[in-house]
Amino acid sequence: MKRFLVLLTAIILMQSVLFSMTATVVFAQEIQATAFVSGAVYRDANENGMAEPNEQNLAGAVVTVRAVDGTLYTAITNEYGFYLVNNLPQGDYQVWALDANGNRTGEVAVSLGEVNAAVALDLGVIDNSDDVELTAIRQVFIPMVNR
Repeated sequence: MKRFLVLLTAIILMQSVLFSMTATVVFAQEIQATAFVSGAVYRDANENGMAEPNEQNLAGAVVTVRAVDGTLYTAITNEYGFYLVNNLPQGDYQVWALDANGNRTGEVAVSLGEVNAAVALDLGVIDNSDDVELTAIRQVFIPMVNR
């Protein structure tokens, strides 16, 4: 009887150790979650880099997220100007947006890891349509005339 109790205790102990190891392995796999970047693209009317109530969000803007290895991820803002780029591996990225008129935001550096796997990022587009464009000056050869 004593041997039976010792054997039963050993079996129960081994099962609890195996169960705890299995739970740890499953938990470790769950930690490897993907990351995402979300936010809004807005028209930065006063060019101060901050979204304000009078500045409208832009539908149809293309948001690009570039990984350090050059891989590109994109999303298009919805009818309310919001976007979501998900299923990103953890790492460092550059994020920017391009509106329907060809105006581009500056690039913003983002680092996604275990702690900060989700980043909310609003991107302000500055309208450059009324800026004076510089055109190339054609070189013209004008010969010197001797008088």
